[in-house]
Amino acid sequence: RVVFRGQGQVTAEALSRQDHWPWLTPLGRLASGQTGYEIELGVDALGTALRIESGLQGMALDLPPPFDKAAGVVLPLRLSLQPLDSPSPTVPRDELRVELGAGQRPLLSLRYQREDVAGRTRVLRGALAVRSERPALPAQGVRAQIDLERFDAAAWERVLDGASGLPGGDEGLAYWPSQFSLTAQRIEHAGRVFQNVVAGGTRERDRWRFSVEADELSGYVEYQPNAPQVPGQLFARLARLDLSRQGAAEVENLLQAQPEAIPAIDLVVERFRMGGRDLGRLEIQAINRQAVLAARERVREWRLHTLNLAVPEARLRASGNWAASTG
Repeated sequence: RVVFRGQGQVTAEALSRQDHWPWLTPLGRLASGQTGYEIELGVDALGTALRIESGLQGMALDLPPPFDKAAGVVLPLRLSLQPLDSPSPTVPRDELRVELGAGQRPLLSLRYQREDVAGRTRVLRGALAVRSERPALPAQGVRAQIDLERFDAAAWERVLDGASGLPGGDEGLAYWPSQFSLTAQRIEHAGRVFQNVVAGGTRERDRWRFSVEADELSGYVEYQPNAPQVPGQLFARLARLDLSRQGAAEVENLLQAQPEAIPAIDLVVERFRMGGRDLGRLEIQAINRQAVLAARERVREWRLHTLNLAVPEARLRASGNWAASTG
C-alpha cells in the first residue's frame, strides 16, 4: 500500500468554485474565511482511499442552528472515502463517511455505501445521525436518527433552495433517509410552532409517512411536498390538533394564498382546538386541480369538497373553490 500525506489551507471561495466534489460547492457558498486541513491518499489493490481532516478554525458557517459556526470556533471535520470489495470489477464500490463534531454523538455523522454504474453513483445503503449515535447500516435504504433542540423549516428550505450543485432527481433522493426517527424540542414551520416532537416513519421517493406525537398534535401523517406543476398532498388522521391563538389568522392566510401553493388535503381530527376552544371533530377534504375559466384560460383551482365541524351542540358544513388570481 502506497500512502501520500499532505497539508494545506483552503478558502470558502475556493470550495465554492471547485467542481471535483459537487456536494462541497454549496458549503463553500455558505462559508467565509479559510481553514487548514490534512489530507491522506492511500493506494492499494482495491483502489484509492482518501482521508481529510480539519478543525475548521478560521472558517465561519452561515447555516441555521445547530450547524452555525463562528470563525474562531474549532469544529472537527473528518471525511473519508474508502474503496470496498465489489462483486464485479466493472462496478466499483466505496464507502463515504463524514463526521462533524467530536465524541460519541457528534453534530453530524454520515455513512454511505455506494457503487458506480456507468459513471453514475448509486447509494446502496446508508446511516446518518444528527446529535445522536449513528444507527447501524440497514440492509438497504438509509436510516436516520435525529435529535434537535430547534428546527426552523423555512431557514433550511432557503439553504436547500440555494444548494445548486447537489445531486438531483433519484440520485439525490437516494441520500435522504428512507426510514427515520426524530426528536425535537421545537419545530417551526409555516408560522406554526410544534413543541416536544417525537416522530418516526419512512420515505418512498418524495412521499413521507410518519407517526407523530407533540404538545400540539398526535396521529399519523402522509405528506408529499409541492413540485413544479404538481401540487402537494397532505393526508392525516389525528387524535388531536391544538392550534394557537394565531391559528385563525393562519387559516385566513392559507385561504388567501394562490391555489398552486395549497396542497390537496384529506384530514380528520377527532379533537380539534383553536384559540383555547374545543371545536369537536374536524374533517377537511380538498383537491388542487386545473380549472378552465370562461375565457378558456387554464388556472389552478383549490376545491374544498368538505369542511365539517361537529360538536354536541351544533354542526358546521361548508365547501368552496379558490381559483388563481389573474390580476
